[in-house]
Amino acid sequence: MLTPGAGSSSGHSAANPVEARAAPAGTSIASRQRMPVADGTRNVGAKDVDIFAGSLRVSHLVEDVIAAAAGVEPKLDEHLQLCIDTLNAAVLDVMRAFDDAQALRRLRQMSFLLDETRHATWMLYDLGVVTAALFDEVMITTAACRRSVDSYYAAARRTAYRRLAGLER
Repeated sequence: MLTPGAGSSSGHSAANPVEARAAPAGTSIASRQRMPVADGTRNVGAKDVDIFAGSLRVSHLVEDVIAAAAGVEPKLDEHLQLCIDTLNAAVLDVMRAFDDAQALRRLRQMSFLLDETRHATWMLYDLGVVTAALFDEVMITTAACRRSVDSYYAAARRTAYRRLAGLER
């Protein structure tokens, strides 16, 4: 039990709690030293994390689809694997892109790759290789990922237009 003025349960003095939290932005919590940041890096936003997480969820589901197919249709398995590998590479390219045109191009490619993944999964479902539950899960997850990509694309396009007009840096 803490008594008023006795400090915290961790043994640190609670005399001035604001002083303990007052650290400049960009410092490490542990050392209070400035964290090194590579030149030319950009901040990662919530939308970046959202499309990255979505692509990982789709990747894991496609691995399940490929395992369920068990080599019944090797060309579709290979196509699915290629789509997912390219999707993940495109996500990383979008997160690292400093050129608006490159980011927009990769986002359009991601939409296409998600559509290809859905189509290949449907073909495996039509062959009876993929269960209805797995098929539904892939369709729901790819649709959610596609919505994230489309939202990100719209925001990136607006930003690119504003930069072209000289309204934003």
